[in-house]
Amino acid sequence: MMKLYREEGANPIGGCLPMLLQMPFLFILYSVIKGLANQVLKHGKLVSHPRYIPITSKMYKSLIASHGRSRRLAWT
Repeated sequence: MMKLYREEGANPIGGCLPMLLQMPFLFILYSVIKGLANQVLKHGKLVSHPRYIPITSKMYKSLIASHGRSRRLAWT
């Protein structure tokens, strides 16, 4: 295999570069999506407390009303 790599001028690790470039964006996207379903303990009860969106937005209010379940969101 190494002989083939040398003859063709290919780098066996070269295929990892696109994955390494995408990883930070995927971690950020995962964090944002996970933050929408964030729950906190208030007065002994778990309540929905979405992160990363303004509290005056319709999406925030829908997440609070649906207790963090995103199936019933009205984003329009």
